[in-house]
Amino acid sequence: MGVKWLVQAVISKRHPVANAGSIPATSTITNKIRIQLDNIIKIIKMKRLSIYERLKPEVKEALLANTANYESSVTSIVELLSNEYSYSNLKISDISSLYTFSDIELIKVSAWDIKYGDNILISKDYE
Repeated sequence: MGVKWLVQAVISKRHPVANAGSIPATSTITNKIRIQLDNIIKIIKMKRLSIYERLKPEVKEALLANTANYESSVTSIVELLSNEYSYSNLKISDISSLYTFSDIELIKVSAWDIKYGDNILISKDYE
């Protein structure tokens, strides 16, 4: 039971705190909590980058360089990656297509790279 549940319970008067008399169900405190929760959710959503935005520049360049020959395939990969925020949600076929059209040699890729995308995604300390 998270904080959001508690706030909603207090607001709807289903929680003992709401009936205690000391804190009215629509008090300033509950409204401030609701505003803070909404702001936290907005901040979290703003900070999340799509997988496409997190691709290393050299991977993006290689992918886009193949647009002339494989326009529909590259376009579908870019759309998929632009709408996905978690690498773990990608299917093996999606990862395979990304590697193929980014000209990444699979012989040099480890299982760790395929599982977590460390070789193609920007890390926090990427230069």
